[in-house]
Order: sequence, then structure tokens, then C-alpha cells
Amino acid sequence: MTTLVAGAGLAGLSCARALKGGYRLFERGSRPGGLCRTERRNGYTVDFTGHYLHFRDQSVFRMVRSLLGRNIASRSRDSWVSLYGRLTPYPFQTNTFGHDPRVVRECVRGFLAAATGPRPRQGASYGEWILRTFGRGFARHFMCPFNEKQFRTPLARLIPAQGGRFLPNPTAEGVVAGALGLDPGRAGYNAVLWHPRRGGIEALPRAMAARLRRPPETGSAVRKVLWRERKAVVGGAGTVQYSALVSTMPLPELLGMLEPKVGAMEQARRALKWIGVVCINYLVRRPGEISRHWVYVPERRYSLFRVGFPANINPGDAPAGRGIVSAEVSYLPGRRPPVDSMVARAARDLRALGLLGPVRDLEGVLAVDMPYAYVLFDRNYRAARRAALGFLARHGIIGIGRYGNWNYGGMEDAIREGGEAASLVNAYGARAGDRFPAGRD
Repeated sequence: MTTLVAGAGLAGLSCARALKGGYRLFERGSRPGGLCRTERRNGYTVDFTGHYLHFRDQSVFRMVRSLLGRNIASRSRDSWVSLYGRLTPYPFQTNTFGHDPRVVRECVRGFLAAATGPRPRQGASYGEWILRTFGRGFARHFMCPFNEKQFRTPLARLIPAQGGRFLPNPTAEGVVAGALGLDPGRAGYNAVLWHPRRGGIEALPRAMAARLRRPPETGSAVRKVLWRERKAVVGGAGTVQYSALVSTMPLPELLGMLEPKVGAMEQARRALKWIGVVCINYLVRRPGEISRHWVYVPERRYSLFRVGFPANINPGDAPAGRGIVSAEVSYLPGRRPPVDSMVARAARDLRALGLLGPVRDLEGVLAVDMPYAYVLFDRNYRAARRAALGFLARHGIIGIGRYGNWNYGGMEDAIREGGEAASLVNAYGARAGDRFPAGRD
């Protein structure tokens, strides 16, 4: 029988690529790529949001290089923090030099006190973990306001996993060096960025799709999953029998498609939380003197939490002498303001920050709404996710990718998870009725 793969983003494409048996890859959109999408407007090449590859896994690195060939380049990260009227190199923890001496003293003394004080207790909230790990100064001036703005949730409701491996945790030596204006060295998981030279990030899923044995079936969305019968109802394809289902769909959506309904899965679905993000891309003439790659904005008076300048990373993304200013604004499901008002507010904020020029230099705006952007790691997260993925695995369904596996990962993680899911199907899913091991992270 056939393996059904739902979603032709990087995770789904990677899975289909590695499957040994027959498969059908369904994609609800008009073309493969998921959120790794690129639009072209008047000579501008605009990714849906900042999509940059960071490699830890050499096998994934080799795969991407083989797919893109010479159409890939690397850059050293040039990211900054906008705080109290200053642009400070990122991470703020090792770059406080030049700020008000009272801010610098509070941050350094707080960090050193935290470094020699008690570790975060078992069951600590994300807010307490930040305080115990980075100290009161960094918590007050950067960490807490930035995270509360991005995740739209009090940090007392979140768990430390919200930061995960993506949050730089410097040494005391690095913090002191950064306060004195000495070079603390680069920190963070994304010190080196990789991106296609041409075609935007969508060049990668296009290359993956072109090498599949069977192309993705676009415009085909999974509508129902008859989990007892191992059948799926797919728009444009009817009812499809499967031996295994690999899903990249957001986990709450998949749980809502199960037929018949399962009380415990409905409970898990309601417990899972997330935020959406609108990425507003301003296409501008005379982009000014801003040469950075992106800027974090923790202050609450500004609506956006991050600003990117993708043409500073890939000059070919904008015509000569022009640029792209990309503002990200988060929202809770069901509470998104009208996009037009978000575009106008973000433009005012960018001008107040000195990151966007006058209206006469604006050549266009491309606003992209991503209803699922970041998983929220609250106190119900682990139990709900474990119950949902465990139930699905027992019935031949594997969730992969940031939203299917309901975790926080980058593009490299999605590609790797797709290959891992294919390995499970190849080993366990040759016959209808096979179950899959649960508990993957």
C-alpha cells in the first residue's frame, strides 16, 4: 500500500525523497515549499520571512549542497539589538559597552550574581529560568520584554524550553569583555548563514521537488483522517487508502481532522498553543546606511519584535540601489489586527527607529500572514504533545517538521526529520496495521 505524505514543505519533500516504497505527496498550496516560499515583485525577490540555513548535521549540509550546487553562499551573521536609542551588536549579553553605565552595571552584576547563585529550580517558569540564568539586569532590559513581546504571553506561563538551544548563554568572561568594549567573539547557533544566491529560499524546495520519483500533488489538502481505516479524504483526490501517514500539518489541525473524534485528542488539541506572525516587507529605494542583517527590538512601545534586511545578505534580492525592510509582528490566534493597520503601525515604528526612509521611497509592500509561526511551550505543552504524538504513532501516523512534530526547529531540523520519518516507514510501515515507535523529540 501507499504512504501518504501531507505537506510539501522541506520536511515532507525530504521524507518523500527517502521513501523506498510507493507514496503520494499532497500539498494544499499551489506549489511546493510550505513556508519556504519566495515571491517576486518588480525586480525584488522576497522570502515569506527570514529563511537562513544553519548547519550542524553534515549529512544535511551535503544534501543541500548537492541539490543547490553553486547556487548557495554563506555569510557571517551581522545582527543587532535596538535598545534605548542605540544599535548594539547581538547578543546583548556580551555587548553592553556604550550603554548607560547604570544599565551596564546592573546587567554585569546581575549576571555574576546569577552565575554564583542557585540554579533554576525544577519546574521553574521561563521567566524564572531567565532570571536565574542571566540575572536581573539582562532579564529586565532585554530578555523578558523581548520574549513577552514575541510570544504575547507572560513568561510565568511558559517553560524554559521556550528558549531552547537557540538562546546564547555566554560565559562570565564574555559578559565582562562585552561590557568593557572588548571583542567577546561570536555567540549563538546562527553565527554563519547559508542561503541560495538566486531564486530566494524557494530554490531549495524546488530543487528537492524536481528530484522526486513522483511529483507533489498541489492544490490537494487533507480534509479528514479516518484513522481506524487508515484512509484520508483529500480535496481533489477523494478518499485515499494509506499504510502510513506522515504529516507536516500543524498538529492541532491534524487532531481536528480525526474521524471518529477521540475525547483525549480533542483535549490535547485545545491544550496546544501557538502564535502567528505577520511579516511585512517594505520594498524601498535608497535603503540608507543600514548595513545590518537584522535587528531585535525588545522595547514594548514598538509593535514589531524583529526587523530584517534580506538584500544586505543577498544583494540580488533587490534591484541595484534598492532594499527590503522586513518587519515581524506577532499575534495570538483570533486576535490579529487588520493587516492594513499592522502595516501602517510598523512603518511608523520603523521610522521612529530610523530603519525606514520617507514615504516617497516606498515602492511596494508585501505582507505575509503566517497563522502558525511559533509553538508556545507552556505548562500543558509536554503532556498534550506526548499524548497526541503517541496516539498518532499507535495508528500509523507520524508528525514531522516544526508544526507536525509541534516543536521549535529550523530548516535543517525539518530536512532531518523527514529523512528519519522515511526510515521509520521503510522499517516498520511496509504493511497496513504496523505501528510506529512514539516519543520522538
